[in-house]
Amino acid sequence: MAQFDVNSTSVENIISSIKAGEIAIPEIQRPFVWDGTKVRDLMDSLYKGFPVGYIIVWKNPDVRLKDGKISSGKKILIDGQQRITAIQAAVVGQQVVDSTYKKKRITIALNPIDEVFEVCNPAIEKDVKWIPDIAQVFDVSFNAWEFVNNYCQINGLDGQYAIASDGSLTEFDWDAYFAEVYPEAQPYTEPEDMNPVIALSVAKGELRRLQDLGILSPEIAFDGELEYSKYAEGIEQNGRIRTHGFYARDYSGKYMINFRIDDTSTGDVRSASIEAAADEGDEITGSVEWDGETYYYYDNFDDIFPADLTVGMLCDRLAAYWGFTGWHLEDTYDEFYGEEFKAPAEDLLVSDLPEGNYYATVYFDGDQEGAPMFFQKMHFPGRVCFMFGEGHAVG
Repeated sequence: MAQFDVNSTSVENIISSIKAGEIAIPEIQRPFVWDGTKVRDLMDSLYKGFPVGYIIVWKNPDVRLKDGKISSGKKILIDGQQRITAIQAAVVGQQVVDSTYKKKRITIALNPIDEVFEVCNPAIEKDVKWIPDIAQVFDVSFNAWEFVNNYCQINGLDGQYAIASDGSLTEFDWDAYFAEVYPEAQPYTEPEDMNPVIALSVAKGELRRLQDLGILSPEIAFDGELEYSKYAEGIEQNGRIRTHGFYARDYSGKYMINFRIDDTSTGDVRSASIEAAADEGDEITGSVEWDGETYYYYDNFDDIFPADLTVGMLCDRLAAYWGFTGWHLEDTYDEFYGEEFKAPAEDLLVSDLPEGNYYATVYFDGDQEGAPMFFQKMHFPGRVCFMFGEGHAVG
């Protein structure tokens, strides 16, 4: 029997594990010895998609950590401490312990236009072209819509930039893009906060936030045509007051993405539906005959969310995303279906949730009273679907 597993993982999943405290450094490891330039170079390599080597972890409940505590089943870092600690410092914004055993911050700055990283210094802090601390971009409270607006205005970019799927600020000819996508459209006359340039930038930024938190797979991307529409302000639906917002949809490729985004307050995705088409080699779980043809069902939910995501982890991460302080699950009686849906166990894998009409109802502390959220997974021939947020009969 193999004594180890080799897995490929994303930087987003590593960041999520760091933030959740799932990766720990044992007492025997040396202090952090990299200087700021090495941290900068690692950020540059990650940004450009270059390989950065293996990270070896060991799951053992009886190892003493650097803070004196016992690991209690965490992933113990055997090789890769300098790289993980560099990510902690630059991306998560945590202090590190240097070779003199003193705590310090290593702050890395980014020029999104020239796509250049540097160790932050007083000159960079005064230059409006630079983001002086990239950790702010990875914080769950980061508002991509507000950032793009302010950055473009301050730097005279006139709205011709957007956040790309990798998080960079990328130049793009939006006028030509929308002339091609909407050749019959009238000249745009909506308020500026509904500008489709901003709509796409916000949608990509919010998708990255959900990926950084470990809610959605890092493989999901807006890479086709964007559709959008406007909500009127003050609409009440299923006990929830909806502010003025918009849809962002992309149905062009492997993923079918549908976000409803509240653009006048936080920019948060308030409801989401993500479908993923199966790939060759995905496990077949069933089939159906229709009009003389056989169609297959697949188990490829790991294309949408992490395979180890539990109900409790999902609720914790959604609470962090929406800025709530806590949550609880409740049984739900659905009058339309005439069924009572039992609340799932917190340690149940999201991929093991019941299917069919079943959905889980969750109340978040600080949310609108009497208006819960929901999450649900479904199989379709050739694809799987995951939904969460507002918009169901329960909320």
